[in-house]
Amino acid sequence: MANLINALPQFQHGAVFPFVSLHHQLKQVAHCRCFDLNLHSLHPKNIKQLQKIQADFKPDLIHSHGKAAGLWGRLLARLMDIPIIHQFHGMHWRHYPFFLQGSYFAYERVFARWTNGFVFVSYGEQDEYDQWIDENVSSVVIHNGINSGELLQEAQKKLLMQRLQIPERVPVLASIPEQCIKRAWTACYRFITICY
Repeated sequence: MANLINALPQFQHGAVFPFVSLHHQLKQVAHCRCFDLNLHSLHPKNIKQLQKIQADFKPDLIHSHGKAAGLWGRLLARLMDIPIIHQFHGMHWRHYPFFLQGSYFAYERVFARWTNGFVFVSYGEQDEYDQWIDENVSSVVIHNGINSGELLQEAQKKLLMQRLQIPERVPVLASIPEQCIKRAWTACYRFITICY
């Protein structure tokens, strides 16, 4: 999110997030106003807080990132009649208990109707959404990782992708965010050793 805001100085941005996360990156960006709110909570006060922020900032467009912001951002967009683009950061439904998976799909199908467009971080994520939720959505893939072409020669890349059975149309080999390394460094290490 911080990279996107920094890359678009021609727009005024309002960023809503818990300050413990990105505030150090955004607090000095002149074209961004920061609002401290923990959207990971399911507390109903969140919608009231977001309505206050909306009344103060008056956005022309909402761009939500991830599950929590997607819930509250799309609800606010629906209530206030503001266009919204939602960006997934992984389809995590497999981690839910079986009885909640159906509820997640039902929720996402309803909220998809309230969403003007989607950003996916990989073709695999987009394909999964098309398969399980709705294939008739307006969407784009903007990779959220490292383009392996920058790290490997083309011949090495093709050989590695064949070995890992990755389709050719997938230009990103892997995305290992900082949080993944902090939370599951052994899994990240195993992935790297498989690749090399």
